[in-house]
Amino acid sequence: MAEITAAAVMALREKTGLPMMECKKALQECGGNTDQAVEWLRKQGVKTQSMRADRETSCGRLAVYTDAAKGVGTIIEFKCESPPVAGSPDFKDLANDIAKTLALGPGAKSPEELMAQKSLAHPDKTLGELKDDLFNRMREVFELSRIKRIDAACGGYAHHDGSKAALIEITGNVSGPQAAEVAKDREASRLYANIRPISLAVTVTPLLGLLGTVQGMIMAFYTTANLEAGANRAAELASGIYVALITTFAGLCVAIPAAIIAHYLEGRILRGFRGVDDLVAEVLPHMERFENKGRLTPAQLAAQPPEVPKR
Repeated sequence: MAEITAAAVMALREKTGLPMMECKKALQECGGNTDQAVEWLRKQGVKTQSMRADRETSCGRLAVYTDAAKGVGTIIEFKCESPPVAGSPDFKDLANDIAKTLALGPGAKSPEELMAQKSLAHPDKTLGELKDDLFNRMREVFELSRIKRIDAACGGYAHHDGSKAALIEITGNVSGPQAAEVAKDREASRLYANIRPISLAVTVTPLLGLLGTVQGMIMAFYTTANLEAGANRAAELASGIYVALITTFAGLCVAIPAAIIAHYLEGRILRGFRGVDDLVAEVLPHMERFENKGRLTPAQLAAQPPEVPKR
């Protein structure tokens, strides 16, 4: 039997991610041949996986991939047994790889057909082999439960934890410039809504100050007119005018800063939309190729869309 060195075991462990003792046993079974040991470990993992096939895969994540230039979008549901594994980087990477391979590869009618295809991220292995390698490292059963591909311009979203996702086909007779203009107007309305209270304060506060001035003057003259004989009318009148002027001053102290802030925010919004115009001018030439294209076929309309995995 060939001597199995610690360096050889460590190298196999780094290559497979499996425990040291399993790597050592694999090298012993294969006479120290690393490539054969990798294959031996994979086959042992497949055997173990088949014995655990009845385990419930109640967790997992949804993955989405879209390519506007190629006019394709995909969504897949990849399941596992526990939430920690569903959130692990290796599981996420494989789910994203599956979605991308489905989109940019030849396509597939079933999960089994897709898993037999070569991975785009690791062209030397199939997706199924990558799944087996992941099982060997994590010892959980994985299942690609559902897949969907739309050969049309699409938009997609996947929540950060993969619990929710959506794939939407982009259709319609509206031109790119029209769509951009509508989107810009909606966003402008939303942003202007945030400064409307300030604009209202700018308009109303001086009026309130003026109202206070008029009321103060009226009360001052009324009080002065009804003073008893011998009272100091000039002092009372001055006091009333003083109160009226203080009211006007307070209103202006609120209105002037509010006007400055509103003007500043409005300028920021206008500068932002000038930037949006420049961006739209760059993006539109790439969008116009999809106008009036990418409608679903009757078969695709009848297909069941992926659901959110139950957790």
